[in-house]
Parts: sequence; structure tokens; C-alpha cells
Amino acid sequence: MLFMSQGPAPLDAAPPMTRDEVTNYVEGLAALLMEVARSGGAEAADAARAVLPRSVATSAFYARPGIAVERLGTMVEWALIQEVPVPVSDLAFQLQRVRDGLGRLESDTGTEIRKTVEDIESLIERLDSGSFPVRLKRLAGDWSLEDYKYEVDEHGHNLERGTRKLRDLAREVVENPEELTNELLSWLCSPEAEKGDVFFWQLGKLDREQRWLATVERLGSRDEGAIIFGAYLGGFADHDRALVEDQLDELAEAQRVADRAILWATSQLGGSCRGIERIEKLLVEGRLEPALIGRTLTGRWTEPLEAGAFLRLLCLLAGPGLKNAIVAVRVAVSWEHMGKPLEGELADFVWRCLETARSDSHTDDYELDRLAAVLAHRDPAKGFRLLEALLTRADEVGWEPISDHHENQLWGALREADCERAIRLVVSLAVAEGSRIIGISQALQGTLGQQTNHDLLVSLTTEDERQAEIIANSITAAEAGFWPLAVEILAQYPENQVV
Repeated sequence: MLFMSQGPAPLDAAPPMTRDEVTNYVEGLAALLMEVARSGGAEAADAARAVLPRSVATSAFYARPGIAVERLGTMVEWALIQEVPVPVSDLAFQLQRVRDGLGRLESDTGTEIRKTVEDIESLIERLDSGSFPVRLKRLAGDWSLEDYKYEVDEHGHNLERGTRKLRDLAREVVENPEELTNELLSWLCSPEAEKGDVFFWQLGKLDREQRWLATVERLGSRDEGAIIFGAYLGGFADHDRALVEDQLDELAEAQRVADRAILWATSQLGGSCRGIERIEKLLVEGRLEPALIGRTLTGRWTEPLEAGAFLRLLCLLAGPGLKNAIVAVRVAVSWEHMGKPLEGELADFVWRCLETARSDSHTDDYELDRLAAVLAHRDPAKGFRLLEALLTRADEVGWEPISDHHENQLWGALREADCERAIRLVVSLAVAEGSRIIGISQALQGTLGQQTNHDLLVSLTTEDERQAEIIANSITAAEAGFWPLAVEILAQYPENQVV
């Protein structure tokens, strides 16, 4: 970062620079950043504060640790008296980072580093014992590895440490509501409060009388408050789910909160018929896009649903004419991942969605192919119909069931079920008039079973010269049976340059 090559060689000689010069340069940058963080220019100051804790902490390893710790101490003081709004959670993490990094050097560098590490421990203790706003911003900010460590709560249940600490803060709010000011409520809705939803889940769980409901509804009237609104009601639903369902139906009808807030709260309760009815209302009235609903409700939300209710949800998401079939497929993928059954009418609907769906990404390509393969193992006949439909439909959008850059799981499943039928189908479609299959020869390489299916492949080349061209370009010398097959094809079409 101190030197950029200017010569023709990529690594020409660096200019002479002493250790003291590097130290002064690094410390000067950190001092300049602190000065900007305290300045009146809002945009520059905000940008400086966002990177200040990490930058100063990093200087401890490239310059004098003592100076870096002094500056970290200044930031701790800013946080405690709320003079400069530095990100408290990141500040706490960077203090731990410097403590751990210098601690590994302690045995080699003696008492000076030991004293520095002790100073950092004192700064961490000051943050941890700060006022409620400081502790809230410390614990509800960035996620850290410490948050995931398990503890045993008073009921003998395992609880993540970060969740336990936020539960303790929520209990303080229930006992002293004035602690949670409007400024803190706004901060909890900001991107900096990564664990704001965890705090509000615990608050909802502890607020048995729903004293905070009106405030949470006010926050939920804006999209940025949707997540904490849903988290609060999700926590309260642990005590009275039916009441929360009633409240969400009422709020959805009255439109007193944002539609995203209704959706997020519904997602926190787990799947239910009432939840599906609420989603239907939002869809029918055009208040939310199916893709957003699909992303929000995928995964464990659908686990409690019976097959009939899940089919109803997929139908709603797919929409008229299955125009959003890919959304339904994505949700069906998560259902199948959980080991839930795809049978009867539900399976039939998913087959239709697989035929109609239009992929938006490589992930979609993979999941469409994988889900189709799963179903084809159970019902090969429908798998063959799907393959034929995908290879012959007029439009060129959708997903490719056979491609040289995909795993081709559906194709593999059908070859397992009936290898001759699978190969005949694909080769005959590849040479059909108006075929849109591109690159089929590359995709088929290594999949034809050249030795095992020798007679079949020779038969196909005999039937049609164009089929011979496809097969000739699909076989490979890397697989057994290449030369006998190649010789027979060449003998049939010695003048064909493609062969």
C-alpha cells in the first residue's frame, strides 16, 4: 500500500524506507481518519467513522501498539459519552482482535506488550459496563463468533450467548421502558443493527402485555421496520399464536403497517392455512411480488404444512398460466430438501412448473435439473415427457436439460431408467427439423456408454446420416469402445466430412 511499481518490471526495486518512516506514515493516516471522524462534514465523517475502529486496530500491528491502544481508548470514551457515533459493536470486536493478536506476541516481547494487553482488557470492560445505549449497540450490532457459543439458561436449555445477552437487555426494557428511546429505535431499524431482530424477538417474548405493540406497529409502517415488526410478533407468538394471527389479519385488512411487515411477521410464525390466506390477499391485491414472497417463505416455513395446503401455496405463487413457475419451483425445492413428499396432485403440479419455468441463474439451472431428476427416478415416463417437451418447445428461454456446462441429472436419471429410449429420444430430436438443441455433441460425450451400447449406436447411425454426425461427434477416445464404433461409422459414411 506504500509503494506502487512504476517501471516496466512488475517488481522493480522499492524506494528506501525505514521502519520509523513506515510507523509515522501509518500513525499519520490513523490520526487523519480520527480528525475527519470528528469533523462537521456529514458524509466524510460518516465514512471515516465506519472504518475507524478497524483502521486504528490494524495500525497496532504495523506501528506502535501503545499509540493504537490510546486511540482505541479515545473511541471508547466517545462511545461511552456518545460524543462521536462510532460503531460500538465493531469497536468491541476490534478491541478483542488487538487483544488476541498482541496476546500471541506477549511471551516474545515482554512487559510492555503485557501492559498494553491489560489496557485493552480494561477498555473492553468499560464498554461492557456502559450505559444501556452503549450495551445495546455493542450487542445488537455486528454478528461475531462469540454470539454462536452455547450457554445453558435457567431452564436447562441451550441458548446462544448472543441471544442470551440480548434477552437480558430486552428484560431491562420491559422493566424500564424509558431506556429504549426513539433514537435507539431508529438505530435498531438501521443496517448497523444486524441483530436488531433478535432483540425484538426477545422483547416480544417477554412483553406479555404487548405494551410495545403500538410502537412496533409504528415502526412496521415503513419497509425498514418490517423485520423488527415481524420479529416482535414472532416472539410474542410463542405465548399466543392465535392472537398474533388475528392481529396480522386485522393489520393486513386495515393496511396500518407495510405489506413487507405483514409478510415478514407471517414468515416468523411458521406455515399455516391462515398464513396462506393472508399471502393470497397480498398477492390478489397486487401488494407484493410473488418472487419476494417465495424468497421469504422458503425453507422451514413450509414444514408444518400438509401437502394440500402446500399445493395451494404453490398455485398462488405460480400465478395464472404458471407465469411465475420458477418461484413455485424454488419453494418446492426447499420442501423436497426437507424430505417432505412430492406425490399425487402436488407432484403433477410440480411437473407442470418444471416444464414452464424460466431460469434466472445458474442456481436455478442446477435446482431445476436436480428436482426433475428426483421426480424422474420415481416416475420415468413423466421424466421422458418433460425432457421431450423441454427439447422441442418453440421458445428459447427456460432451462436446458442437457448442456455441456451442467450436471445433467435429469438426463442421467432417464438413462438409468431406460438407456436406449433416452439416447434414441435425444439423438432423434437433435436432428429434427427446427431443432433448437445446441452443443448436444459436447453434452453427450462420456454419457453414451460406447462399449455397452455399441449395437444401439451403430443402429442409430445406420438409420439417418444426420444421426451419424451427432454420434460421431459425441463419442470420445477417452472412453472404452471408441475405435470399433468409430471404424463402423466411418465405413458407413466415408465421404462425410462431419463424420
